[in-house]
Amino acid sequence: MTDFNVVAKQTLEYIETHLSGTLSVKQISSELNFDRGDVVRAFRRAKGITIKRYVDRRLAERLNYWLMSGERSGYEIGSELGFNSDQAFYRWVKRVYGLPFRELKSQKRLDLSKVGGGEVPQPKRR
Repeated sequence: MTDFNVVAKQTLEYIETHLSGTLSVKQISSELNFDRGDVVRAFRRAKGITIKRYVDRRLAERLNYWLMSGERSGYEIGSELGFNSDQAFYRWVKRVYGLPFRELKSQKRLDLSKVGGGEVPQPKRR
């Protein structure tokens, strides 16, 4: 019998140390030597969201940091976030935020002047 608390804890630690745009459940379960289904169930029970949604939120936090930290191009940010290609990064931004990177970047500049750079945007829900 699998101890879901142990699986969830190790999964979370693995995600935090290996966070990238290419991280997958298959990779996590393989590296931790746990059944893929156990990893998914344990993480969902512990965090209340799927691994994919959690990874998207963590990547969104990092994207927000890079947007706030200065003038970086999309391909530089995508590379920092661990995406294999520029296209993969731009598709991810469109999927998570519902708008192209260029629009997101221009909105961030406007929002930062109003808010002072405080709140991290949450990825849209499906």
